[in-house]
Amino acid sequence: DDNNPYGTEISGDSPVFEITRDETNGMYINVTAKRAGTETLRIIVCRGGSYGSTNPNYIEAVYEFTLTAVDDSEVVGCRLNFEYGRHNMYAGAISEEHNLKMSISGVTASGLNVLLQSTNDVSLPDAFSYESDGNNIEILEEKGELTVIKPIILDTTANIKVIGKNGNVINVTRVRLGGEAPSLNSIYMSAYYDYVCVYAYDQYGKYIQVPNGTVKSSDTNKIVISGIRTGDEPLKLYYNFTAVGNSPNTATISYVSDDGLYKCETTVTK
Repeated sequence: DDNNPYGTEISGDSPVFEITRDETNGMYINVTAKRAGTETLRIIVCRGGSYGSTNPNYIEAVYEFTLTAVDDSEVVGCRLNFEYGRHNMYAGAISEEHNLKMSISGVTASGLNVLLQSTNDVSLPDAFSYESDGNNIEILEEKGELTVIKPIILDTTANIKVIGKNGNVINVTRVRLGGEAPSLNSIYMSAYYDYVCVYAYDQYGKYIQVPNGTVKSSDTNKIVISGIRTGDEPLKLYYNFTAVGNSPNTATISYVSDDGLYKCETTVTK
């Protein structure tokens, strides 16, 4: 690519990795292994102009990462990875919203984690086959999810088995199935350029409706809440904020549920 400002490989005549443009945004964010080996990936972040600009306000930061690609023969096992590191899911009803997302990574003899497919892929790698015991859940291989097909009456567990091409079971991971109905467990707040977002999780780590409450600024002489904002997630709440007078100003924005049991806050500067 003649427009690639990052140019040559840092090491090796025959590169281990190839960096290509993303089809959606045109940025160089796709890294593909071409052979086994180790290389250094350098990322240059620019501000004040394009890469190499002579603008006196031009600033760049350089980050380097070591990447390793391995041969298929070096992958001797695998790990099951669940969304947010959780090993439990709601199984008291058929609820697609509570499907448990999962992925598979390879493992070398030395314990190194190996990415087996693109991070954009949600399906499970077809290098293995998958089974679950019992009759309460099903593995959706094309979605990379566990789903409930028969609601449980009492809390129980299920084993997810990963089977290699030779028919041997190479991994068994237990998942807890809970029958307790989803309920509010915790609330959090994140800050962006001119708004904050309040969101809540249930005990299974899934989004749940934020309880009614009050949002406020710790110092209305510096930062004020200027209104409700429309967001892309109906279970979350969004609030705009603006600076008062000369900026930048800093204040803490907090949200407290009406019953006083749940609170979250974050510090903003504008």
